[in-house]
Amino acid sequence: RILFSGDSHMRVHFNAVLKEACNITSAAQKGFHTSQCHLLPAESPCPHATLCLDHNMLGWMDASLNVGQWDVIVANVGQHAAAGAEHWPVGEYGRHVSAFLSALKLQMKAQTVSPTRLIWFATPAMVVVRDEVVRGSLDWRTNP
Repeated sequence: RILFSGDSHMRVHFNAVLKEACNITSAAQKGFHTSQCHLLPAESPCPHATLCLDHNMLGWMDASLNVGQWDVIVANVGQHAAAGAEHWPVGEYGRHVSAFLSALKLQMKAQTVSPTRLIWFATPAMVVVRDEVVRGSLDWRTNP
């Protein structure tokens, strides 16, 4: 039971795990701003695994997130916080990440059996594209 929680960067990782590790090409997440789950079949290289994507663009700690239902949570936010209408300064981003991780930590510490593991999936610092659209939009998602 693995929860991938994050923005479009996480969605790409979720799709890669489904396709490359579990050989489930038809289930790839194609939509934006949506969440989904897959219970993988016994014949999959990831038999009976439950893989879910939680669309979480800005690191909100949703009250409905029950940490105890997951063996592993893979989390990342950062792309949308830096881009578009948000354009958060590093300090604001840090406060959101700190609040998100603190809330997760409280729930994880309260677990009495089979503790959930957290993997923080880093945002790449390298520029993905360097075209005029990125420069003109003041996209802050990557280093210049």
